[in-house]
Amino acid sequence: MSDSTPDGGVKGKKFGMVSGVFIPTLLTILGVIMFLRLGWVVGSVGLVGSWVIIGIAFLITATTALSMSSIITNMKIEVKPISEEEWIDQAPQADMNIFSLDPKPDFDQIRERVDKAESTCLYCRDSAVESVLA
Repeated sequence: MSDSTPDGGVKGKKFGMVSGVFIPTLLTILGVIMFLRLGWVVGSVGLVGSWVIIGIAFLITATTALSMSSIITNMKIEVKPISEEEWIDQAPQADMNIFSLDPKPDFDQIRERVDKAESTCLYCRDSAVESVLA
């Protein structure tokens, strides 16, 4: 039995939901709790024992990060451009929608958007004076 796929790639063991995500995440949470009690751990098991425990916690955290990145990179994400009308039709129902306002607004188009959205719409105009550092 070969460990290669038909396209020439190599089959690898995939992490499942429980073994690849749930257990490592739970262990990471428990590791955070342990770090909060680090002073008590050093007092209980000594400096060398503490370094061993920290090393194990680091390995668990690294495994969790790799598991999550493995799951995310196995997903196929498609992006296709759609018109604003299609976007409004597909958008989830909200109490208020926020739209940008053109420098020269077309009020008929604004009324159509409000009717299609079937909710309150807030229109904001860019002042061009915003700063990331503000």
